[in-house]
Amino acid sequence: MRFKLKTAPTSEPVTTAEAKAQASVFHTADDALIEQYIKAARELLESETSRQYVTATWEQYFDEFPDVIEITKLPVASIVSVKYVDTDGDTQTMVVTTEYQVDYASPNRPCRILPAYGAVWPATRAQPNAVTVNFTAGYGTADSVPATAKQAILMLAAHFYENREPVADRAKFVVPLGLQYLVSNQSWGQYG
Repeated sequence: MRFKLKTAPTSEPVTTAEAKAQASVFHTADDALIEQYIKAARELLESETSRQYVTATWEQYFDEFPDVIEITKLPVASIVSVKYVDTDGDTQTMVVTTEYQVDYASPNRPCRILPAYGAVWPATRAQPNAVTVNFTAGYGTADSVPATAKQAILMLAAHFYENREPVADRAKFVVPLGLQYLVSNQSWGQYG
């Protein structure tokens, strides 16, 4: 499974002011730096937990149709399209309900895409990335992001701010236990 970010989120789950409060910063000189740390913390945590916090558009690629397509970037908000390269090398777009069905039942497990009742997956050309699923994922706006995710971003951004360079003191390099707990709370299943 391979992913490609198509449309990035338009905002971060936490504000610069929130991150400054977490790190006890009372000036504006480091605002741009703190914004970089927020983005880095969000990207790292999204990667670590297989989640998308603020809504973004993604593509997931498969070399052929599996029995069940699992979209493993959580939570999936919608399936935009399912496309495949047919045996003649032409790209085809599948039709929801008549050719496939979507199971969004659990926001904490992969979204599943299955053939529609009585249908089967079409044959694909034997090539890399023959099947492309375009989807949106995320909780919506920053206001909808879980508090545990926001707190993890704030703690990690503050950790980056306090520890800007590689350090010889191993204790300063270790991520705080509270942050590890928040990240494990966001992780799920075999993908987390």
